[in-house]
Amino acid sequence: MTIAHVIRRPLVCALLALGVAASAQAQQAPPSAPLEPARPLIIETTMPAWVLMDMPSSGSLYSLLETIHPEVVSNRIEGGGMYPGSAAHLGAHGSTWTQTMFRVGDINISDPDGSGTPLALPGVLEWDRVDVNTGLMGVETNAPGMVLNLTPRRPSRTWIRQFEAIGGPPELQAGRAVPSPPTIAHLQRYGSGSVLISGPLRERLGMVFAGTYSRATRFDRASPTELDSGIASAFVHLVYDLSPRDEVRTVFWTQRTLSAVEHPLIFTEPDAQERTTAMSLQTTWERRGYVGQPSWRAFAAVSARDRAQDGSRKSLLSFERLHEPPVWEQFNPGPGRNRTWQVGARMKPAALTAMGRAHDTTIGFDLSGGVASQDTWFNGRIGELINGIPARVWEVSSPGTKSGWQQTTIAAYAADRVMLSPRVTGTIGLRFEHIGASADGAATAVSWTDLLPRAGLRWDLTADRRVNWFMDYGRYGYNMRLRDLAYGDPSAVTANVYQWNAPAGTTLPQPSAIGPLVARWGPGTGGDPAFSAVDPGLNRPNMNEIVTGFEFRPVPSWITRIAGIARLDKSLLAVANHGVPFEAYTRTHVIDPGVDIDGGKTWQPLPIYNRPVSAFGADQYLLTNNHEIQSTFTGFDITVQVTREKLFVLIGGTAGRSGGWASNRGFHYNENDIAVLGEVFADPNANTFAKARVFTERGYTLHASGVYHFAHDLRLGVAARYQDGQHFARLVVAPNLNQGAELVRAFGNGETRFTFTGTVDARLQKGFTRPGFKADLLLDAFNLLNLVYEVEEVTVSGPTSRQTSAIQPPRAVHLGVRFSF
Repeated sequence: MTIAHVIRRPLVCALLALGVAASAQAQQAPPSAPLEPARPLIIETTMPAWVLMDMPSSGSLYSLLETIHPEVVSNRIEGGGMYPGSAAHLGAHGSTWTQTMFRVGDINISDPDGSGTPLALPGVLEWDRVDVNTGLMGVETNAPGMVLNLTPRRPSRTWIRQFEAIGGPPELQAGRAVPSPPTIAHLQRYGSGSVLISGPLRERLGMVFAGTYSRATRFDRASPTELDSGIASAFVHLVYDLSPRDEVRTVFWTQRTLSAVEHPLIFTEPDAQERTTAMSLQTTWERRGYVGQPSWRAFAAVSARDRAQDGSRKSLLSFERLHEPPVWEQFNPGPGRNRTWQVGARMKPAALTAMGRAHDTTIGFDLSGGVASQDTWFNGRIGELINGIPARVWEVSSPGTKSGWQQTTIAAYAADRVMLSPRVTGTIGLRFEHIGASADGAATAVSWTDLLPRAGLRWDLTADRRVNWFMDYGRYGYNMRLRDLAYGDPSAVTANVYQWNAPAGTTLPQPSAIGPLVARWGPGTGGDPAFSAVDPGLNRPNMNEIVTGFEFRPVPSWITRIAGIARLDKSLLAVANHGVPFEAYTRTHVIDPGVDIDGGKTWQPLPIYNRPVSAFGADQYLLTNNHEIQSTFTGFDITVQVTREKLFVLIGGTAGRSGGWASNRGFHYNENDIAVLGEVFADPNANTFAKARVFTERGYTLHASGVYHFAHDLRLGVAARYQDGQHFARLVVAPNLNQGAELVRAFGNGETRFTFTGTVDARLQKGFTRPGFKADLLLDAFNLLNLVYEVEEVTVSGPTSRQTSAIQPPRAVHLGVRFSF
């Protein structure tokens, strides 16, 4: 019996008991706000609740993250709320999106499968503040990626009742006629309704209720299929004052979503849908300390999400590898259930003076676990086309049992901040973590134990402490992606890969065209533990970060920060093919023009690898560490943030350069990433020029956003962005190989890139007030200027190379009304 099984039932009971106690002891007065603890300097931007409400967002936090924050890179453009029922994949400063963390207070609600998404999708109504942390993580947080910290909205002292309806019919959308080249996606219609109720239930008990229902339809590229997406969400926050110093907070959040499946090719219906049901319950008991006195808080939580997919699956299909991720990525995510639990405590002891120095100490611990399951439901034949050439046939089979993956994490930490001199402050911290993870029925489990240090210096350059210099170092361990435990899992899918002997123009693999067996692919064992396994000595990947810079605060409401960042990711995971190593292949080459810069040619012998017939079907895969795989990032960002009563301004720019290994051939988020398991060390043709610039680094970005409250209750919120285009490489088709046609990079991702993304979004509001009642009229415009910039090009060598294949979403307009009383 695991720790998860032992603690799950008492954990749920404790959550319910704390919530009931808060209600049972309540009397009649509004709750008081907590004392704000001193916050260490971190690379962070903050959006308060009123800014969230006054910015154009379509009710989705993802829209604000991609348009406001210059460090954040997303795998899609929201374009007026096209995806209310599904999560984007986000990263910053070249970090892998698989390690992005989502926290509600102290509770980590990230999906344990490693998809880089939260178990419940955050809107904008539920939060008092949203902090986006992209560097200098505190020792209480272990995240080698960006962290989204969500602070739940607190009950108001007097009752607030707010209702909003907003919609965008087809007549208001600029994308009704699909241009050529097509938009990557465009909105057809949008509608949303929300309610916010907040106030004191009794003397010491306050409540917030936020409910949202949104629905949208869109078209992807030139497809005539209308894709539906929607979300229904209910959020409750109870705050109970046990005493002037003690407070109990309980959050219950439930959600249902509808979205188009991520990889629709394997479904018979082009509009196949995914439906999820999510729940999160958490309780925190906090004792607030006055100056110099100890304070602490204890918390517990459970969260879960069920995922189901409508529509029947094909048993015979084909896909174009230029446009789609590899076959094994087509099955993620499948239907299943993911859940997490967490208990922990944070404590700040009484003020301490030692060796003549004042110390500010923090200690804490966390015990958490995650479980993910996925139905291995696909059995069928998939034809792989390479630029229209029939290359291989994949015969995919599954044992018919559900895969189950689980992990338990024990963490403890301590940190100390000490005044070294009147103007110099030092910080030091150490975090201990132990992770145990396994797959049901697998021969090998994962066990990691790490010490993760932090250290930093602050030097106040002026006596009034308005200007300071800082330098910090931190080491962060990668969190286990439960999805990676499919390697060595006897319940996971496997595939036999055959030659596809058919002429160009063939669209489906028929039995008569199937040639000899070329290879076998996991991740499952197929009944043979030696075929696919996890290295018993698997080490934990880690990221080391150094940040230095200056912070300027001329007044409390204004902060300017210039920061330089250097990162190194090591011990990254890879799938190695020990059965057919690179040395087994026969190497030839073709003469290729390389990178065309200013019309010049860099002619090169481009290597091509041919698999020998003697190695057909001899594959053996091992999930292991490859010490060649290191990822680097160097860059800097500049941020100016002003937050006043009627004004919010956030202006920021970044410049950076990454160097990491792309897991698969291609430029998409699940191809050009350092932590996605793929073919880079299993196929030498995927290894050529594989180390280059990664998906979550865009070179140069510049964002400017703001909100201003004019006279006569007129409010304007604007978000403008520039973001360099996505990195890619020209791909060369190598035909007539023993294993079928292959794609080979002619240079690394980033030697060429798409043009750029540039949009301006705006929200205009006009309020009308009557005694006891207020109405606001709302007008939202996304890509207000209807700017047309490419977001994709043809990447394969040939006469159409570098032609624009998709442009950014066109203008979308919403109209709405909000009533408050």
